[in-house]
Amino acid sequence: MNRTKRVKETFLCRSNLIPKVGFPMTFKEKIKSAKPVTTHKSLSSFVSGGLIDNFIDIKYFFDETGGAFYATVVFGEIAKGPPQHAHGGATAAVLDEVMGATAWMNRLHSMTAQLKINYLKAIPLNQEVYIETRIEKVAGKKVTIKGRIFDAGETVFVETESLFIKQGKEKFQKMGAMPDELFTYGVAYKK
Repeated sequence: MNRTKRVKETFLCRSNLIPKVGFPMTFKEKIKSAKPVTTHKSLSSFVSGGLIDNFIDIKYFFDETGGAFYATVVFGEIAKGPPQHAHGGATAAVLDEVMGATAWMNRLHSMTAQLKINYLKAIPLNQEVYIETRIEKVAGKKVTIKGRIFDAGETVFVETESLFIKQGKEKFQKMGAMPDELFTYGVAYKK
């Protein structure tokens, strides 16, 4: 859709002159309609735990009706790789956590088996970027998740696809203390 047409349709929708049905939502509209998600205190990580100042500032949102998972993230100075840009390892850690949260919020309790990342463009430091992920396929114990990191102008920095393997509750609890309530978060995955 060309920019002029989108601006006109956006104006008409916001003016309630045409219905919004079928009109693509902006990312800000998606997260506004999604449920904010806080990480459980027992699962604090270096990505989402706020343990390191000026590293990664991340907020999570879950679309309970469609199963999509969203995040807003700012990579701070401590996450620097190339000058003024985020380190690829910091990006990978964020994607792994967000994609894992996507699986868990859809009650597909699993762990990462494979994380494929296509770095398309370096992510600037101290600039808010967005992450959008969704379940692509579930086949037996295998859960495929796709996602991307992009900015407000729809510049895509990273595309990713990962494979997660579903695990039983007992396996996770053998690894360490995990409250039972973690296994009831979110909503059951629907095709």
